[in-house]
Amino acid sequence: MGGLCRTRGDRSDPRTPGVLYIECRKHAGEPSEYLLSFGGDKDGVGAFHLARATSFDSLTALLRKLGVTGPEIATALRVLMAEPSHKIPNVLLTQAMLRDLGL
Repeated sequence: MGGLCRTRGDRSDPRTPGVLYIECRKHAGEPSEYLLSFGGDKDGVGAFHLARATSFDSLTALLRKLGVTGPEIATALRVLMAEPSHKIPNVLLTQAMLRDLGL
């Protein structure tokens, strides 16, 4: 059984692994806006909005708060320069992280 699957009733591990979705929205004549959401790994179904960033600097700071590693952040920024979205799998969120984001 290995303990890999956890039910909602198992409060011994407060972390919730999932996928962090980043969507870049470009507006004419304005800086890009980056929308972050978190959810399951199937098509973003059930994902919920976490935060919004308005620059690579603020996006980087936000990703650090969420425990994303430096190499994963570098990859995300590189992808977002060419693509409108990026996914970071296996992100673990804690209740403290969500509180820091005001959620």
